[in-house]
Amino acid sequence: GIIAWPFWFRKNPDTPSSTEPHTIDTSAGAAMAEHLESSSRGAGNKRPPFPAHWGNPPDIQTMDYVALPPPYGMGSSTLRSWIKQHIAEDEGATSNNAADASPNDAQSSTSKYPEHWGSPPLRQTRDRRPLPAPFKGFGSGTLVKWIKKNQANDAAGAGAAQ
Repeated sequence: GIIAWPFWFRKNPDTPSSTEPHTIDTSAGAAMAEHLESSSRGAGNKRPPFPAHWGNPPDIQTMDYVALPPPYGMGSSTLRSWIKQHIAEDEGATSNNAADASPNDAQSSTSKYPEHWGSPPLRQTRDRRPLPAPFKGFGSGTLVKWIKKNQANDAAGAGAAQ
């Protein structure tokens, strides 16, 4: 396409033709984009269609050019993230068969802390400390303090019940 610029966007105000609009031919840029797109997949190869259950790819994408997961060739990092997200969702759906899971399995998989402790603190510090046993991994100092407090309450309750 051709973009016509108004006269006030002058190349050089001292030239006599500077009051006439000048144009920029964008067909070269479009041709280059098409060339890069086709060369990344091989001559004549089109990108395979995305699975229908993924929906449409993002309308707004970044202007970078990265390798997409196979067999999708090259595209923006936004498109790469979208593809990876849907691939992960598809793999998760095949590994977690919802028909075989009981409702209690879903609750235990969403929280690794005992249900009677309630929810972990929403506001936490940004430090990283190892979690107390039997929990594995790391968390904030606020989370470590909350776990130790609940473990102490559980120990005091178990000692009082005996």
